[in-house]
Amino acid sequence: MADLVTSIKARAEIHLNDEDNTVIELKVSGDMTSDGSYIRSVNVEEELDAINQNPVGVTSSNSIVFNIRSIDKKLIPENSSSEYFGYMNDTAIIKFFLEDSEGEFEFGTWYISKWYSTVTSGDPFKVTIEAYDILSVIFNNSVPNVNISDSTSIKDYLIDILNKLNESNDERHQIDFDEEDIVFDEFPLMQFSNLNTSNMSDLLNTISQATLTNIFIDIRDNKLKTDYCGDDTKGESVGNISDVINVTNASVDSGGLVGFSGIKVYYSQGVVNEPTTLVTLSGQTLVSGDNYFSNIELGNSSIYRNNIINITTADNVLAYNKSAVYNKNYLDLIVSSSGATTCEIVVKGQTINESKLFIEKYRNNNGNNVLEINNRVLPPEYIEQYADEMLRLIGIKEGSIAAVGWINPRIGLSKTVNVNLAKSISTSGYYKTTKMYWEITVGIKCSASLIKTITE
Repeated sequence: MADLVTSIKARAEIHLNDEDNTVIELKVSGDMTSDGSYIRSVNVEEELDAINQNPVGVTSSNSIVFNIRSIDKKLIPENSSSEYFGYMNDTAIIKFFLEDSEGEFEFGTWYISKWYSTVTSGDPFKVTIEAYDILSVIFNNSVPNVNISDSTSIKDYLIDILNKLNESNDERHQIDFDEEDIVFDEFPLMQFSNLNTSNMSDLLNTISQATLTNIFIDIRDNKLKTDYCGDDTKGESVGNISDVINVTNASVDSGGLVGFSGIKVYYSQGVVNEPTTLVTLSGQTLVSGDNYFSNIELGNSSIYRNNIINITTADNVLAYNKSAVYNKNYLDLIVSSSGATTCEIVVKGQTINESKLFIEKYRNNNGNNVLEINNRVLPPEYIEQYADEMLRLIGIKEGSIAAVGWINPRIGLSKTVNVNLAKSISTSGYYKTTKMYWEITVGIKCSASLIKTITE
C-alpha cells in the first residue's frame, strides 16, 4: 500500500427508488466545459465516535457531502422536466468508489438525507447531496424484541437484534456484519434489566458507553464492526503517517478531556425478588391455530426474568404457549389454540431491586476535577476493571494527535499505523485512527485524528 496518494479517480452511482431501479453514474471531474452533470468535490467524514464528555464518545454515523454541477439541470430536484423528477430525494442511495494505482475500491454506501439545489446567480447549476451510512437509518428504529436472559452475552444479544432488524428491513436497508467483527471480550455480560431500549440509537450508545467499545460502520466494506477503546496490542500496522512522506501539518489534539484528575462511576447491584404476577390479560379472544400478542407491557419495574406463562381457556379448548420472546419490559407471545375461545393469560416473573453504589479512582492527588459516569448496565464484578480502564482511556485520549496530508484512503477507521512526526511535534510510534475527514476532487487530502493505544 502506497503511503503517499496525491491523485485519485472517483465516481458515484445514484440508485433511485423508481420502478426501473435507475442508476445515475457521475464522475468527479474538474472539467468546467462539460455540458452534462458531474461531481466537483466530495467531503467524507468517518469517525469511531462523536465527541462528548465521556471518553468513549457517542455512537455516530459517517457522513458524505457531494457538490455537483448539473449543467443539463437533470439533477436539480425542482426541475419537473427532468426524467428523474420525483425521485431525487431521501429514498435514493449512493454507492461511492475510489480508484488508485491498485484498482477501484468501495468508499461507502450512503443513504441520502438531503438533495437540494443551491443555485446562485454566479452558479445556476449547483446541487448538493448530503448522506449518511446505514446507522443513520436505524438510529430511530424501535428495538425489536428478542429472547434475553441473565446469561445472554452482549455479543449474542446485539447479533440477535441486528438479525431481527434485517428481517423487517427491505433489501436496500440491510445491516451487513460478520460475527467475528463484533467483539466484547473485555466486558461480555450486562444487566439487561437496566438497558436503555428506547430506540436503536439509545441502545447502541448504552452498550458502547458501558463496555468502552465503539460501534461503527466500516465504509470500505459497509459492515458494522466494534472497536475496543483500550489497548490494541494485536493490531498490525497498515501504513505510515509521516511528516517526511505524506503529512503537511500535525498537532496535539487532546479534545475536551484534558485535566480530569479522576473518575466516579455509579453502578447498580440488584436483589432479585421472589416470583410474582407481572401482568394478567383477561378476556383475550383466540382463533383456531396461532394467535399473536405483540409488545405485551410487563410494567415499569426492572424485570429480571419471566418464569411462567399460564393460559386458561373459558371451556375445554386446548391452548398453550407456543413461543415467548422477552425483551426487558415487553413480551411477544404466540398462543396456539385447538379452537375458537376466550382465555386469560397470566405472566409470572421476577423483578429486581437496585442498590445504587459508586467507585472512585484518581490519577493524582488533585481530586477537584472528577468525571462522573453512570454505568448501571455492567454487572458489579466488572466495575473496578471498568473504572481502571476508563481512567487509562482518559490519559490515552489526552495524548491524541491530528495529522493533515495526502494519506492513503485505503487506511480506514480503527487501523494501526506507524506514526513518525518527529519534525513537527516530536512524536512517533504506533497509533490508531479514530477520525478521518477526506476532501476529494481530482486529488485527495485527509485530516486524521489518532490515539496511541498500542503497547510497545
